[in-house]
Amino acid sequence: MLLRAFLVILFFAAVKNLLGQDKGISGFAVDDRGSPVAGAVVYGSPSNGPMRSDTSTTDDKGWFYLASPGLIVHFRSDGFQPKTLILKQTGTNLRVTLVPDTERFHYPECGTTVAGEQLLGWGTSRVRFPVPGKGLHVTGGDVDVDYVNYRITLRRHGAALGLWFGPTAWSLDPYDDQLVKSVEFSQRNIFNSRGVVGMDSRGRTASNRLWRHSGVIGAGATYEDASPEEAAVFDRIIDSACVANDEKHTR
Repeated sequence: MLLRAFLVILFFAAVKNLLGQDKGISGFAVDDRGSPVAGAVVYGSPSNGPMRSDTSTTDDKGWFYLASPGLIVHFRSDGFQPKTLILKQTGTNLRVTLVPDTERFHYPECGTTVAGEQLLGWGTSRVRFPVPGKGLHVTGGDVDVDYVNYRITLRRHGAALGLWFGPTAWSLDPYDDQLVKSVEFSQRNIFNSRGVVGMDSRGRTASNRLWRHSGVIGAGATYEDASPEEAAVFDRIIDSACVANDEKHTR
């Protein structure tokens, strides 16, 4: 994960130099009725390392400013769907509309597994991913310092679904290059009884290859460059994620 983050930073640093993007952005966040959204968190692409990015919070008029946004800007606010912008140019007076959060993705409690099925998970996170016992190749699962990674494929060669577990193993935001390469993408929040706990993002490239990045702090699933056939299998695993023990969740 750290190597991937480092390579992404190098890629976007090169793109930034080519575009000459070194100025800040400002603007207003509003709801679908045009009213200001105060208290929304606005943050850009990591610029000085995988865990650092320029961050702002909208004021009572919905105004925000980022001095070094990078190429991607994220907007997060309670009661609204996640919003991500790919910046074509820097400037001021942006007007960003946040949409009410009406689509809710919940993890239910884990039920009884079927014959041959594995419930993959690790660490303090109670999130588990049910993986069928037939037709898939599952590797990994060894502890590496403070995280565990599983790799799941339909065949020996092809796209892989990665399952990550550990306190620092997962970032809620998808990789910037996944977003930039997409002709379309969507995002939604993941909820439990306490509110928003994670994010589910997916997209499609111009060559009809699919990606998804979905999880909560401490546990997540991701794939990229998948065929529709591979994505359908991986999506069934992600959509079946559940919470073990007594953590209460409802769909």
